[in-house]
Parts: sequence; C-alpha cells; structure tokens
Amino acid sequence: MPTKNTADRSRLINFCSTVLIVGLALGALGCRGPVETDTSAQSAKPEAVFRPAGAVEEAELATIREYLTDRITNAIDRNAIPSMAIGLYDGTGALWADGFGDARQDGTPASYQTVYRVGSVSKLFTDVAVMQLVASGELDLDAPVKTYLPDFQPENPFDVPITLRQLMCHRAGLVREPPVGHYIDASEPTLRATVESLNSTRLVHEPGTTTKYSNAGIAVVGYVLEVVTGKTFDQAVREAVLDPLGMTSSDFVPSERVVGQLADAEMRTLDRRRFEAPTFQLGMAPAGSLYSTIEDLAAFSRAIMADGEGLIDEAALAEMLTPQFAEDGATAGFGLGFSIGNLQLASDDETSEAEATRTFRRVGHNGAIYGFSTSLVLLPEEDLGVAITSSLDVSNGLIAQIANEALDLLLRAQLDDTELVGLNDQVASFSALDTEAVDTRLVELLAGSYEAEDVRFDLVGRTGRDGEPTLLVDLGNRIAELRQRSSEGSAGGTVLVADDANGRGLELSVDISDENNPSVSTPRRSYSRIEPPIPAPAPADLLPAIGEYGDDHMPTLLFERDGELWAQIEWLELTQVHRTSDPDAFDIRSGMYTGEQLTLVRDAAGLVTGISLGAMPFERRAGTAAGETFRIDPVRPVDELRTQALAASPPAEEPLVGDSFRDSELVDLTSLDDSIQLDVRYASTNNFMSAVFYDEPRAFLQRPAAEALVRVHRALEDQGYGLLIHDAYRPWYVTKMFFDATPEDKKIFVADPSNGSRHNRGCAVDLTLYDRSTGQPVTMVGGFDEMTDRSFADYPGGTTRQRYFREVLRQAMEAEGFEVYEFEWWHFDYQDWRHYGLQNITFDQIGTD
Repeated sequence: MPTKNTADRSRLINFCSTVLIVGLALGALGCRGPVETDTSAQSAKPEAVFRPAGAVEEAELATIREYLTDRITNAIDRNAIPSMAIGLYDGTGALWADGFGDARQDGTPASYQTVYRVGSVSKLFTDVAVMQLVASGELDLDAPVKTYLPDFQPENPFDVPITLRQLMCHRAGLVREPPVGHYIDASEPTLRATVESLNSTRLVHEPGTTTKYSNAGIAVVGYVLEVVTGKTFDQAVREAVLDPLGMTSSDFVPSERVVGQLADAEMRTLDRRRFEAPTFQLGMAPAGSLYSTIEDLAAFSRAIMADGEGLIDEAALAEMLTPQFAEDGATAGFGLGFSIGNLQLASDDETSEAEATRTFRRVGHNGAIYGFSTSLVLLPEEDLGVAITSSLDVSNGLIAQIANEALDLLLRAQLDDTELVGLNDQVASFSALDTEAVDTRLVELLAGSYEAEDVRFDLVGRTGRDGEPTLLVDLGNRIAELRQRSSEGSAGGTVLVADDANGRGLELSVDISDENNPSVSTPRRSYSRIEPPIPAPAPADLLPAIGEYGDDHMPTLLFERDGELWAQIEWLELTQVHRTSDPDAFDIRSGMYTGEQLTLVRDAAGLVTGISLGAMPFERRAGTAAGETFRIDPVRPVDELRTQALAASPPAEEPLVGDSFRDSELVDLTSLDDSIQLDVRYASTNNFMSAVFYDEPRAFLQRPAAEALVRVHRALEDQGYGLLIHDAYRPWYVTKMFFDATPEDKKIFVADPSNGSRHNRGCAVDLTLYDRSTGQPVTMVGGFDEMTDRSFADYPGGTTRQRYFREVLRQAMEAEGFEVYEFEWWHFDYQDWRHYGLQNITFDQIGTD
C-alpha cells in the first residue's frame, strides 16, 4: 500500500540512532573534494603488509586478517563501494595493511599506498601543529583568539571571549560552517577569506558552555597557525607534522606528492543514485582537506601511541587526549582535536550480569569529504590502532563498525585474557551477525506502513543494485536498506537488519504467521500493518519554501512532511526544521546544524529566492512551476532533426529472448476502456520541444501491456482515481529526434536511438493519475517530461500528498507487471518488452498491412 512519511516518529528514530551511532562514537563526521588525477597508467598493487609483532602472534593475526578481508570484501560487493583500505597498527608500525577494490576507474587496484581524502581526521593534524606552538610558548590555549587575530570579530553577545582551547574542542559557540569557504562552497576561497566571513555571523552559544561541532572553528585554528608562523597553512603543517613523520604521500593541497595515487570517489544520494565526486578544494582546509594513505597514517598513529615521540611534547599530547570542559574523571567527550571514548570487551562468563569486564580508552576521529570516508581509532595505552578509508561518500557508519571490530579482535589477541571471549569465538560471533538479501516473498509481504502507539515507519519495496527486489525502511531521518538474518528466537524465524553503507543498525523481528496481517517488532514494541489515510494538502504557508537551493553538486531540498517543513542536507541527511514566531525563520534541533536556524530569503515581491542554512547562503534553483510544461532549446532546429530522423532507419537487432520476436498487436487504449483519459502532448506543441510529432492524440500498447494497463485503471477506481496517458507507443524516428535535440546533460531523460526505446516496442507508457470525481490530473512532485531531479522515481522533495500519489501510481503499476524508470516517475515498462522488436510505423499505419 502507499507509504506515508510521518513527523511523529521520534522514539523510533532515537532508538535507531542509538544503534547506528555505536560505531560513530569518535565524533561528528565533519568535513566531507578530490582532485583531477592522471589515470592513464595502472600501477601494480604493492604486496600487503603482514608483520606479526609484540603480543599478537602470527596465527592470531592471520585469523584477524582473514575475517576482516571477508568483511571488507562483502561490504564492497553489497554496497558497490569502489575501494577501501585498512591498516592495523601497534606501537612500531603497521601489523597488516592492504587495499581492496579498484582505486581508479581504469582498474588500478587499491592498496595501503592509495591516497584518500580523510576529511575531519585532518583536524588532528591541524591541532597537533598548533599544540607544538603551545608547548613552545608561542601560543596560549586560553588567551582570547583576538590576541592573534585582532580582526576576528563574529557577533558575541556574551561577556566571554573565544579561545583556542574552545575552538579545538568545539566549545566556542561558532556556527558549524562559515558563510564563505564552507563545505558546499565550490569557489575555493582563501583561508583568510573563509575566516573573515565569520565576522558576519553571531555565536550560537556562549563560549565554553556547549559542545557545538564546528568546522568553522577549526578553520580559525588553522588561520592562527598561518598568521603566527608567517607560512601558508599547508606549508606550516607539512613542515611541523607531515615531513617529520615521513608522511611523504600526504598533504593539505593537491600536490605532486598525492595526486598520482589518489583514488577516484563516488557520491551517493538519498534516492540511491551514484555520480563522480566533485573535485574542488575547501576554503576551510584545516578542518578537512588532508590527503593521506593507510601507510602514512601508520606513522602518525605510531607517534601518538609513543606519547608524541618525534612529534609533540608528551604533556601537550596528554592535554589533547583529555576531555575538555568535563567533570573530573570523565572518560568521554572532545579533547583538543581528538574525540575520546571507550571500548569494552565482553565477558566469557555467561552468568555474569555485567555487559563487559574490560574497558579501554579509545581516541581518534572520523572523516567524510566528497566521496571519501575515513575512521582512525587508537587505543593509546595498549599501543593498538586501526585506520580504514573508503571511496564512497558517507560510508562512515560501516567503516567505523569494521574499525571497532578490528580493535576488539586485536585486543583479544594481545591480552590473551581467560576471562574474555576467545579470539576464534569472537570471530565466530561477529560472523554470525552477517546478513543476506531479503527473500523476495518477504519483500512482497512486508512492504507497507506500520504503527504502534504514536510511532510509525514504512517498509518500501524497491529494486536493488543487482536487479533483485530489496526492502528499505524509512526511519524519518534516513532511509536504510534491510537485509535478513536467521533468528530462531523470533516469530517467523527471521530478523531484518538495517545493513548498508551506513553500517548495521535497527533490527526488526518479523511475524508473518498471518500473511494478510504481518507485524514487525523492535526490542521496545510491536508494530502492526496499517492502511495510511490520504495525506492532507500541505499547509499553504509552507508551499512557497518547497524547492531546491544551492548548486548542482549538493543542493539543499526543502520539502513538506505531514504538515511540517523538512530539509534534505548534503544529499543524505533529513532534518525537520521547526516554526518560530518569525514565519521566515525555522529552528534546527537535530542533525549537523543543531542550534542554528534555516531562514527564508524573499525578494521585494515576497517570493522566496533563497535560504540561509545556518550561516551558508543558497540561492533558489530554477524549476518548473506546477502546471507548467518543461521546455528545452533543441540542439538543432526541429525541421532539420525531423528530416534526418525520417531518412534514418532503426538499428538491426536480434531477438532479445527466444528465436524470434512476437508479432506486433498494438491496441488503442481507449478502445479497451473509454474512461482512460488522454493528454498526448506530442500531438501538440505543449511538450518539452514545443513541436508536433504525432498527427493525432492517440495511445497504443501491445495487447498484453494494454490489457494489464486496463486492469490497473480499474483497480484504481476503488480509490477514486484513474489513468491519464501522456504517451505510449512511439515511432523510432521520434525517439531519434528527441535524443538528437536534447543537450548532453539531460540525455538520461531520452532513449538512445542506437538501442531504441521500449516505447518503440509498444511496451512503455507515460502516465499519471486523474481524480474521477473532478476529472482533473493529480498534482505530482514534478511534471511530465521535466528534465530535473524532481522527475526521479524516488525524489524525496515535494509534499507528503504528492509523494503519496506517486507511490499509489507506482504500486498499482508494479502489481500488473510494469516497472518504473528510475529517472522518470511517469514512465513504466511492461515486463514483456523484450519479446517485441523496434517499430517505426506512424499511427495511421497501425492495424494495416
């Protein structure tokens, strides 16, 4: 049944977040562009490092390596991650280091020498360089920053100055991102310009009182380094940290020492699309612009585990590894740069009520920057550490979990503690957490909406990357892919686990003893299947704000969900923004921008022309208004395109299945049911090319597809809706005209005539819903033939009601053997399309010999 997003699911979201954040306890993701690389030649993969040392014996290290190799290989395959690299460290260097997958599109294999962007792990290097100057007396952690940057003057309504200490542990009260040089700013401003832009901002909190993660704050720290040393920031850190450690494949700029081995990286979106990561450099480089390798990170880790030897004064490092602004005895929080927490190992005593018997201090940081994800975690007292890098955007949840598992296994191997679960048993325990694709039958049975008390969530059936059905769970703040794990203790014997690039999280026990009334449960409550009501129209005051803001590489979406305004930020984060007494200002109470506001910007006529997300200004992106027809400027004149297309012929083709194509039997849809409505745009100039292509407004499909479509139309009648057809069978020459007329950046919306279209086979239809009571079309998120992201089948924007009806159409069509085209919510292909050949006959020739 149609799914419905709801705002009132906070308890479920909080539970899910608790589970998912276990692997992310090392701090916020922080910064998340790579640079252009020369992929003209592949390099041979260096042999992996395998060096048993100290208390970790060869057999134990081999066991750990085997488990992690399987874990990483499976993660790459399941999540289509281009590449990953891992390093296990002790106090003397790398115990094991290797790479997996392809570092580059040319097939160059990943290795421990592959260069990755490490995002907010960069902060540790910036802060170490600053702490060197603190140790030498050149900087004072607790002096006002204005001592070093007199012109640094963000609005500060509190009688408390900002200090370096506050900046380095995210207690300065600054906004998360600066107005200039922020994470989404592709203009590549200088560090000075980035810091100066903060003078237009106001502090979110009183300095020293509240932890507020801030990339802007670390940009200020880096600029202090630049001013005090008289060197560029990248030069200062290179000379102070990278070169003394021998990190010759690391840098804060895309220099020759890093670009030759840099991995290609991919972005991912909420609607599961992939594209090449942007390549611009951040203005706030100190917060997230380091390039490095697993090999080089070993040198940094070794220095930290050796109490700073050869890098930083021991007392200064100890200060960095101490929670700041914390109660006495606190063992978790932000130190200076480092995020500090604990790792616990489970007891082998099944009668023990304690959840763990040993606790170890864990320090490090996660990092995410356009297309790259990194986790660096160290156990300084045990001289053990792990670094993992990935070339898939925001896969931090997954790699942080793998890093924690690696540390757990390393500790067990090193401690040889009889009170702890043994290494082999723990490997078996981790392996038992593995999952597999959800059974197709389960996907069919479970897709729908579920509710318990005031908490609701949706299970959504979709097609996975392998073409097989998959099940997604809509958690409100994110969408996760579910996989299944056998569990004898659950009703029905199955547990579904959120398991994707975000890591393993929410678990749902499934009860399908009554297939007509399935239920699922979390450890807290059981949820029953419900039939959600048709959503109410969105509040009128929110409609002017709904839309896209910013640039193509990372637009911010404002959309309505159950009467409230929500934002999609950085492709993957969903955050509700809350009304205030100012109708144009909305408070942000969760996610990356907690404590800040989203503000609407209007022109003199009152139209919303942009937004400010925190301190970041974004202009409204051009779009097509509801009811308007999207249009392009054809690459060449239409008459010229028509002449060439009519003179051409469809490509010769062999049957796609069997020995021959089926005989064509194109049927006029309205002859089967005259209540099917037509709005055949290509028989008029009301279309994206503003030209007439058909002599008459008619719609034809091959008989099996036509009869299936009629069944859809009649099934929708019970809900008060019917089908309105925009296009069906299309002569091949028209497909060629469309393709040759369309600009390159929009060709995903038109079929390549060298392959032909499923429209040409009479097995594709473009359609929408109409209201039988009024005869009017139903308003969807985007319009027919609109060549923007709004046309994507899983586009998350628009209103709840629009998304609901888009899902009504999709589910009704899928129930009769049609499949939606991922880039066009209105385009559906019939399951038998492979049985029919390409055709180029005009409408007046249909039904004639």
